Amino acid sequence: MVAQASESSAHSEALPFITALANATEHTERVDAWLLICAWVRTSSGPQSKLVDMDLTGGWKVANLQYDRLSLLIDSLSLDPEQTARFREALAQMIAATDLASFFSRTGMPSDRGFTAEALDRILARVLPHPRADTDLTRMLRRMFPDEAGAVRLQQSTPERFAQLLTLLNPQEDTELWQAVRRGFADGFRLLAVRAQTHGLSPAIRGSRVGESVVESPFFRLAATSLTLAEAWDSGSGPAELGAWRVAVADCQTQIAGVHGRLQVEGVAIDIVFSIELIRSILARMELMVAIQAATTREERSDRIRRLVVRMVAHAQVERSVRHLVRTNLGLLHHKIVERSSETGGHYIANDRAEYRHIWFAAAGGGVLTAGTAVMKTLIHHFGHAVHLPLFVEGIGYSLNYAVSFVMLQHAGLMLATKQPAMTAAALARSIRDTEGEARVVGIVDQVARICHSQVAAATANVALVAAGAWAFDAYLYMTTGHHWLSADEAAKVYSSMSVVDSLTPLYAALTGVILWLSSLAGGTFDNWSARHRVADGIADLDAPSWVGKPRLRRWAAAWRTHAAGWGTNISLGFMLGFTPVLGTILGVPLDVRHVTLNSGILSLAVSGMEDGWMQSGLFLYALAGVATMFVLNLSVSFGLSLFTALRAFEMEWTEVATIIRAVAQRMLTKPHHFLMPFGPTAGASPAHH
Repeated sequence: MVAQASESSAHSEALPFITALANATEHTERVDAWLLICAWVRTSSGPQSKLVDMDLTGGWKVANLQYDRLSLLIDSLSLDPEQTARFREALAQMIAATDLASFFSRTGMPSDRGFTAEALDRILARVLPHPRADTDLTRMLRRMFPDEAGAVRLQQSTPERFAQLLTLLNPQEDTELWQAVRRGFADGFRLLAVRAQTHGLSPAIRGSRVGESVVESPFFRLAATSLTLAEAWDSGSGPAELGAWRVAVADCQTQIAGVHGRLQVEGVAIDIVFSIELIRSILARMELMVAIQAATTREERSDRIRRLVVRMVAHAQVERSVRHLVRTNLGLLHHKIVERSSETGGHYIANDRAEYRHIWFAAAGGGVLTAGTAVMKTLIHHFGHAVHLPLFVEGIGYSLNYAVSFVMLQHAGLMLATKQPAMTAAALARSIRDTEGEARVVGIVDQVARICHSQVAAATANVALVAAGAWAFDAYLYMTTGHHWLSADEAAKVYSSMSVVDSLTPLYAALTGVILWLSSLAGGTFDNWSARHRVADGIADLDAPSWVGKPRLRRWAAAWRTHAAGWGTNISLGFMLGFTPVLGTILGVPLDVRHVTLNSGILSLAVSGMEDGWMQSGLFLYALAGVATMFVLNLSVSFGLSLFTALRAFEMEWTEVATIIRAVAQRMLTKPHHFLMPFGPTAGASPAHH
């Protein structure tokens, strides 16, 4: 009696949903009924009473188990064969009215139009309303599994339960439902083969395979062998020969691996990476489909169908994700940028006292040159207000002043401390990735200490010399003209704008750190673009006048290869620093920059222009605290962001990073002088990258 009551209860809970689909007469009704079943099944129902056969005599016992609603649905269908037959027929009619070929060939994979169009489509899909599209099985799949929880629950379902459900829906595998699925399955396989061939035969993927005929391409062979397989599936002639198809797939994978490696050297093109990832997804989908057709037993086929369904449901979830698209397709570009930055970063780390002295001298020279940049900035400000320059033109003036100064620093071999963190962080991340052995942590901690004392030396020399240079300029001006560069009122405004308590200096200093990090990414992107488009080779091959000469063109080309990343970083940094305040004024939001070296020079000019008693007012101390805040936030924000993105690009384990952080903290407590002054080499010291 207990068993009959429990069985009846389970059946009565699922019966209304089964009946609704079985009795539906229109396609829209069938879709709605099916979606209701899916919504009911994926809703967790908690522990349920399940009947367990205890012995061979037919005795039953009620067991309190985690009995999900998929099991309730299967058990209910098993109890009523007539109802199940009508349920099966309605489901077959619903599936026959959908586009199964597109479902198998498109679900969970991006379009063929490229990265930019795909990204725009995904963004718009998040904001635009969606029509029902009842013939679109892909859209229906998303409604069946609207979130990751449903996909996870499907993945956790037991193969036995899934096989039981398939048996109920297709007991003989020759029903109308199975025939419709088989036709759509074969057509989807054909479409996948054509998509792979289209991308694989594109010039970007074929590359420089001079002399190779199109028919020799593995992607051409893949399409031909795939069509042969699909014809065999349609005819039901039995297991097809898979040898030629598998060889073609292996050759396709080898070719796209070669293209991937070529991008590492020649420069990353986003659309080529997009095509590579799409081809890989297509080949993986085709292999799952072939595995289903190659199954020799019903149980084996059921398990492989389950794997395909789970994979398609999971891919349908990420198909709408902009973040996943960006991470997948920009990962190689990001990795290349970080690798380039890490190579440059070695030049900013002092591994011995000679290199430490070099950093002091190079940064001192950078401070002197930046003093001139600070003077020029105030000149542009005065001139702009005197003649009422448009805001945009004034921003151009600031930007060119910064950019020219930074490029001069680059070519003079001088240092600007705020540009170091993005490079040294990438170098540190690469050391974490590449070093091994027992002394690994010690070596990495040593490098962190060297980065710190190198950074402190560069920043101190920058600030001291830019302040001294600005003061010397004002003193000379006063001796020759009797006037300071800044009036007392202008100097007071400078104090107020830099004050750590009376202004948004901390916010602006942190924003400047973000800009410093972004400029390093911009420089790496420009360097990659130059390599990808072979700009240096184009310069060397120019049809220039005879007075220029080929040797000079080759020198220019070599200079482009050497300095492209630096130019991209310095010019983008100059324009971002110059236009951020302009953008803030236009938008009416608090946007400004506080660059520690530049503002140290401006503060020195302001000190020179103050009247007697300026120290007693306390304004100077507030402004000095503001400069100290800029020092900390410019460097720490830039370094933190650069290190985080570098670790992400190198796919580092965060538990490993946490171990290193603890070791660094311990070194700071026991030997703090290592982070301020150079120290002798240790067994784990990293070599210089000069």
